[in-house]
Amino acid sequence: MTGNYIRQIVWLAGVMACLVTGPVSGSIRESSFDASRARFTAAFGETINPYNELATFVMPGQSVPIEVAGTAAGLRLAALAEGGRLDAVETRSWVWKAPITPGLYRLRLKSLNTNDTMQFNVFVMHPRSRATNGSLNGYPIGHYPETPLNNLDVYRPPRGFVEVTPDLANVPVSPHFRIGQFLCKEDARGPKYMVMRSALPLKLEGVLEEVNASGVAANSFEVMSGYRTPAYNRRIGNETTYSRHLWGDAADVFIDRDGDGEMDDLNRDGRVDMGDARWLVERVDDLESAHTHLIGGVGQYKANSHHGPFVHIDSRGFKVRW
Repeated sequence: MTGNYIRQIVWLAGVMACLVTGPVSGSIRESSFDASRARFTAAFGETINPYNELATFVMPGQSVPIEVAGTAAGLRLAALAEGGRLDAVETRSWVWKAPITPGLYRLRLKSLNTNDTMQFNVFVMHPRSRATNGSLNGYPIGHYPETPLNNLDVYRPPRGFVEVTPDLANVPVSPHFRIGQFLCKEDARGPKYMVMRSALPLKLEGVLEEVNASGVAANSFEVMSGYRTPAYNRRIGNETTYSRHLWGDAADVFIDRDGDGEMDDLNRDGRVDMGDARWLVERVDDLESAHTHLIGGVGQYKANSHHGPFVHIDSRGFKVRW
């Protein structure tokens, strides 16, 4: 098991305590916000999910272990899959072999004696090897650096790309976020292709819980920028070749409850400025302090003539601030 997986197991203990006593973070209080946590948690590969719904990303033909890691008392669970091959291993564990054909396949864990369910929206990706001359089926991707930054695994070129057609844009990646929110802004006809890691929506859900617990009622974040292809990143003038946006685990976000297209006055000082970005950064810090497996990068940006203040959040696995 990796160190991050062990940290997730520690987090799991806190999640299961939430089912009985309430959230573990000292900053979280009861509110009308529905976090959409399931009454059990499950590991899909090395990703531990406490929510009712989560997107995951696999390669064609990949075998993935699925294990219920903790349940509320009395739940009896079964697994159902739309495609691929699902084999039971033990009472609460299975192995699912993904289909060869890329696309969306839903896998559901369902209680046999209650209405409790957990759904994994599994995207089988197109292998990166199918991209030729920097494009995949005519969609411009560009080129990833073959040498990972500081030899870190999180900077190795992605194994594959998710195909997102218009009818898939509203598929949830977690209870409060949709895959279409994170698509590259590249203007191209036909399907778009992207990279995403489940760690990003898991982290954003955690930050959203902290935001609501701190007295700001919000159902989601506005995503200014999610995934960027290397080609698009270069075209908009970004010189870095190692931006986490290229690896699908970063998002530039702000909270916009009044629909004016800019950050709200989160700290209630009567102004919209960097103070509100700092307030949101503090919520990320609260989350990372309580759940170290969600540690990553956070940056705060001031307003300019094109946008209001916003915050960059990523799940790179080590702490960076700017």
